[in-house]
Amino acid sequence: MSPSSSPSSHFCSMPPSWVLARGPLALAPSGFVVDHVQYYSSALKPWIACRERFGRFVLRRDPRDISRFWALDPEGTA
Repeated sequence: MSPSSSPSSHFCSMPPSWVLARGPLALAPSGFVVDHVQYYSSALKPWIACRERFGRFVLRRDPRDISRFWALDPEGTA
């Protein structure tokens, strides 16, 4: 995820071939960990601050470029 974009800004425009990152994942204070890769961005800070309220997140990533991921906005506001 690029630091300047919102966490869910690209979720709806993802190609259908992109893979779900191992089902819904919990958000930790340090971000997400998917297949031993740590994902963190300052855009996650609002979600990290109240992560207990959200439960698990749906993440997607392009298998050709695992340096970025997309998270579905748990509040459905984006």
